[in-house]
Amino acid sequence: MLDPGEECDDGDLLNGDGCSATCTSELIPGGGSSKMDCTQEWLTSPVPLSGDDGIPKRRLKCVDDDPACDFGRRVRDKACTFHVALCFKVPEVRFACNPMDVARVELTEPQEDNPQGPVETANRNALETALAGLGGVLRGQCTSSGPGPEVLCASNSDCRSKLGKHSECRGRFVVFDPPLDRADTCTEFASVVVPLKQMGREVKSSKTTLKLAVTPANSESRGTDTDSLQLICQPQP
Repeated sequence: MLDPGEECDDGDLLNGDGCSATCTSELIPGGGSSKMDCTQEWLTSPVPLSGDDGIPKRRLKCVDDDPACDFGRRVRDKACTFHVALCFKVPEVRFACNPMDVARVELTEPQEDNPQGPVETANRNALETALAGLGGVLRGQCTSSGPGPEVLCASNSDCRSKLGKHSECRGRFVVFDPPLDRADTCTEFASVVVPLKQMGREVKSSKTTLKLAVTPANSESRGTDTDSLQLICQPQP
C-alpha cells in the first residue's frame, strides 16, 4: 500500500528491485507518450542517475570490469555485460499514465537481421527469452493480398495452410495470449553485452541502444508504447 510521499511499496527494504528502500521508484520510463509510458518501463542494475525530474535517466554507463555494473564472467574481455529487465503495467504516481494490458512486444533494436553480428543477435535472444519467462511466444505475421483478420505464424507453412501458397511469415515479435494483465510485472534480468571498440592499439567507448514497441490489448488505444534505453561501455582509465 502506498503511504503519502511514496512512489512505490513492494513490502521490503531492498534497493535495486524496482522500488528502493525509501519507496522511490527505480524504474526507467522509456520516453514514449506519457499517457502510455507506464505500459512498459526498464529496470537496470545498477539504477542510472536521476534527472532533474527525479526519474532515472534512459542512459546507463559502465566501466569495463566494474563489478557494480559489469556482470560478465570474464575479466579483461573488453566488454560490459549489463543486466536489463522489462517491467509492464506499472502503477505510476510520478506522472499521469494509464497502464494497459500487453498483447505484443516488438524489439526494433537490436534488429531481426542485425548487421553488427552475433553479439547483437545474442542480446536480442536474451531479451526475448526474458519475455518468454512471462508467457510470451515468438511469432510473425502472415502476409496477405487482401483485407482480413491478422494471422500469426511461426513459419511459412503456417501461413500457406491458411492463406495459400504465396503467403509468407514476416516480422518478429513476442505475443501474449491471453494478454499480460498482471500489474507491476517484471522479467528476469537479461544479459546485454556491449563490446568496446578496438581501433588499432586503442580501445574506445561503445554504446548499444535498445528499442521496443509495446502494443496494448485494448485496440481502442490507437497507439503503442515506444521505449528506448542506451547502454554505454567505457574502457578502464
